[in-house]
Amino acid sequence: MTTEIIELDDDLLTNGPEDLSRQDTQVIYESRDHEFDCGDDDKCPEREMPDSNNASVLTSALDYDQSRQVFENEVIGIVRDDFSGRGDKLDKTGLKPGICVEDIPVRLAQIKRELQELEYLGDGISAYKPEFDALQKLLTRLDQKLGNQAQSVAAKLVQQSSHDTKKHSTVKLPNISLDYNDAQRIMQLEAQVTDIERKLGVPASGNHQPLITLMNEVYREIKLLKGDESKLKKFQSELTLVSERYENTLLARKASSSALLQKQIQDDMTPNEFKLRSLYDSYKELSMYDQALPHLLLRMKTLNSLYLNTGDSIGTVNALHNSISWISEQTTEWQHMLKEVDKKLDDSEQKSKENMQRMSERLRNAEERINNIQ
Repeated sequence: MTTEIIELDDDLLTNGPEDLSRQDTQVIYESRDHEFDCGDDDKCPEREMPDSNNASVLTSALDYDQSRQVFENEVIGIVRDDFSGRGDKLDKTGLKPGICVEDIPVRLAQIKRELQELEYLGDGISAYKPEFDALQKLLTRLDQKLGNQAQSVAAKLVQQSSHDTKKHSTVKLPNISLDYNDAQRIMQLEAQVTDIERKLGVPASGNHQPLITLMNEVYREIKLLKGDESKLKKFQSELTLVSERYENTLLARKASSSALLQKQIQDDMTPNEFKLRSLYDSYKELSMYDQALPHLLLRMKTLNSLYLNTGDSIGTVNALHNSISWISEQTTEWQHMLKEVDKKLDDSEQKSKENMQRMSERLRNAEERINNIQ
């Protein structure tokens, strides 16, 4: 089986699929799974196709060249079906054949997919390894060329777009003139209305009336009160009562956090007659204790002096306790120091004994040497 390698040069890449269609070589556009291969179509045996009724239908071998010519440039296009029954749309519904023009990237992707399918065969491709490698190299080179061309075209487009944006970089806004006098007047009127509402207050009920209506009502009430002394006095008394209630509410809030202010308020609210009556009652109770009161005062003075003397005694005992504690601490420190001194004396005595023994040994050795010399 001989395979002719199609090499796409730069001219073919630039001219498009029309130049490729003029080649005499056979180009495979679709891959099919065959149950078995035949070298010659005439010698290919007939195949049996199973039917739903378990009957066998004998089909002859397919003409691949004719099928390739049919499906090379025509595909089935899907058009939406119209079930309205209109006669003028009968020729516009159903399936229609259309022309499909394959470009270079689509053909390269198709060839790559077919090579991958051949690579999955494993041992069956080993006999055609050189041709397969050559096709792989050719496909890689064509992909690189196509990628380079795409990058160059993208760079040209980016350069052209940047040139266009630089050319039209200045943007002019439309000349629009606005008159702010009306807006300022509206803002001033809204500020005045807000000030009037703040002074008059906004009704808490859900029945909100316009501001002009409220102003007219207030004006009528003032006009009715003008010149009517009885109504004015009644209005003054009610206003005074409201003011007193408000002040009492404020005082109650302050008194809740201050005990001294609460006591002062209670004293102010207590009438003078009640205070005099309480003084008379206290005087009657004190007159009952007229004879026992001096003895109670003397006993209290005695208890006070006893309490003071007890306090002095407690202070003296505390001072003695502190002094004894200090003496005990000093005694402990002295004992510790004496122990350390005793230990050092013992160590020095031991060292002096050792030194005496060493000196006596040296003197004995020296005496023996002198005797030996004589």
